[in-house]
Amino acid sequence: MRFAQIGPPRSVAGWAPPRLDG
Repeated sequence: MRFAQIGPPRSVAGWAPPRLDG
């Protein structure tokens, strides 16, 4: 789930906000 940190808003899965999970 590290891609959420550098990925787009809620990335593709949409389970976490952008750059906030890590």
